[in-house]
Order: sequence, then C-alpha cells, then structure tokens
Amino acid sequence: MVANCCRFLCYFCRISRQNQKAMFDHLSYLLENSSVGLASPSMRGSTPLDVAAASVMDNNELALALREPDLEKVVQYLAGCGLQSCSMLVSKGYPDIGWNPVEGERYLDFLRFAVFCNGESVEENANVVVRLLIRRPECFGPALRGEGGNGLLAAMMEAIKISEDPCRDGPSPTSEAGRTLSEVLLEDEEDDTIHMGNAIMTFYAALIDLLGRCAPEMHLIHAGKGEAIRIRAILRSLIPIEDLEGVISIPFPMPTLAKDGSVVEPDMSAGFCPDHKAAMVLFLDRVYGIEDQNFLLHLLEVGFLPDLRAASSLDTAALSATDMALALNRYLCTAVLPLLTKCAPLFAGTEPYASLIDSLLHTVYRLSKGCCLTKAQRDAIEECLLATCG
Repeated sequence: MVANCCRFLCYFCRISRQNQKAMFDHLSYLLENSSVGLASPSMRGSTPLDVAAASVMDNNELALALREPDLEKVVQYLAGCGLQSCSMLVSKGYPDIGWNPVEGERYLDFLRFAVFCNGESVEENANVVVRLLIRRPECFGPALRGEGGNGLLAAMMEAIKISEDPCRDGPSPTSEAGRTLSEVLLEDEEDDTIHMGNAIMTFYAALIDLLGRCAPEMHLIHAGKGEAIRIRAILRSLIPIEDLEGVISIPFPMPTLAKDGSVVEPDMSAGFCPDHKAAMVLFLDRVYGIEDQNFLLHLLEVGFLPDLRAASSLDTAALSATDMALALNRYLCTAVLPLLTKCAPLFAGTEPYASLIDSLLHTVYRLSKGCCLTKAQRDAIEECLLATCG
C-alpha cells in the first residue's frame, strides 16, 4: 500500500509545478518517515524519501525554499547510517559491516536534488550541506571519516574484493537454510537481493557525486569570493586527486562470448560499473578542473582511452546491446567526452604525443559508428571530434 501510494505521488509531482508545491508542503512529514523501504531495492522509486525528492526535483524555487532544519534532518539520518549496520539486512544473514551503505546512498541521492537543479549548483543549499556534512564526519563512510580512514581508492578496491567473494557479498548460506520457502520466493519475485560490495561502491560514488555538485561555480572562484574558495578547499581536502585518478583507471569486467556462442555478462548490480566512474569524473572536473596538459594526457592514457577502446570493442552483433556496452556508452558520452571537449585547447602543441592523440581520434571515430548510440550520444561524440581536431 505504501509503495503504491508513493509511486502515485512521485508521478503526481512530475505532472506540474503546482503539484510539486502541494507535495512540498508535506516535506517534514515525508522526511520523518523517510526510512520506510530504503533497504529494499524493489521499492526504489516508491518510498516516502522518493516522494520528498520528487517534490523538489528540477525546481529552483522549491529547492531554495528548503529550510536548514530539513537538510539537517536528512544529514542526521545519513550520519546514523555511518554508525550502525542495517538491522533488516543483518536479520536476513548479510554480513554485519558496522555501517549502512545501502540506506546511506538513498539519503545522499536526496541531498543531490537539493544542491543541484537544472544543471547548476544551488549555491545556498550546497554551502549548507557541506557545512552540515563536515560537522558529522560519520556521513562520509569509514574510508573518508578521518582517523583510520584509508581513503576513497582503497575503499573502492576493497569493495571490488567483497563483490568477488560470495561469503562477504551476500547473506550467509546458513541464514538461507533457516528461511521458509515463501520468504525465498517472495524475495526472488521482488528482486530484493543486495550485493554488499556494489552497495559500498555505489555509496561512495553517490557521495563523490554529491560533493562534486556542491562545488562552487568557477565564476565565483575567479571573482575571488571567499566562501567559494573555502568550500572548494574543504572538498579538495576530503578527496585527493590521486584517489580520483586511481578509480578512473580501474578496468571494468567485460562481457564475453562463450565457446557455444552464448554471451557471458557481468552482473551490473553486483560489481564495479561505469556509473561509479562518472561520479569521479564529475568531481575531478568541478572541484579540481583540468588545466595542465600533462595531467590530461596522463588521464587519457591510464583511464579514458582504455575505456573508449573497451566500448568500441563491444560494438559487435552479439555484445553491442549488453548492459555493460550500453552503460559504457552512457558514461563516455555524458562524462568523458564532454570533459575532453571542454579541455580541447590543451591538445594544442601535443606533437610529441602524436601517437596518443591519433589513437584517441581513431577510437572516438570508431565509437561514432556504434549501432546502439542515441542521437544525444552521437552529438557528444561529434562535438568531441570537432573540438579535438580543431
């Protein structure tokens, strides 16, 4: 009943701004009940927190009407996720990891709609959210909490190891044995399986994405605005550029053809995927910016070009429509190629690196021939080719 009501209210909010306003008036109530359903993947898009997000989504006026106590309430819930495991998952036999990335990611997602509207940062909310988060370091997950945290790259590598180990990634076999047949069937029907490794990666990706969107717009930095410069310094202190570079360099598990001709696909809900890298590219662009030619060429060599080659190699009759191929196209065309287009002036005077630039142009051109690209993706490829050649 709750899921169906929430699904209806999310659609209700999308119909008109008047409907959004009508729902926004109940925001406090929605946030007070926001923990309902967050640990169930089958309820994504159908929880009170989703309705709260829908009530401010892409609406600058309502995003600006958010009050600090409402944002503080969400940050408080997020901090709770950083301090204790999800009791529902532990009761189902999942490993007790001491914190709750599954529900934490959903609160981060709500904050993203509060700080970023219609392609631009909502400066007032972004500043408030950064201030609230740094007061509660537990919001950053164990890796970024400060004392004892090993940093983002180490957390992602450890999460990949967890995703490859069935004993750490899902419920223990003994807990499965104790469940009734009806419980197992119900879970299968609703697809409520959680992969702990993927959940940890998705939490950190959502966190990095949120922090990247909290970054002050560049014109404020150039204007010498003190608050903007301070916020950017805080964000840089949280995530070193070396960690971002490290995550961007991690290769993806690729679909392959078995001997009998069938496709063997990696489970996108279980491991490292392109969405996780997209957050790193966004943070790198908005918080650090790429202004050094050598750094751009290094990123190209260790991260961007290998992923472009991987995407173009999947453009075959059997593999072009796999989940990984489509996700790679999305990541490259919405995150990587627009960044390369923006940085195109740095390709001037790169004659000593001619083979690398040639390889980039050939690979992007080959990608442009892909059979499963959308019009927007073809446009992004075209703009990148024109800018780089220019």
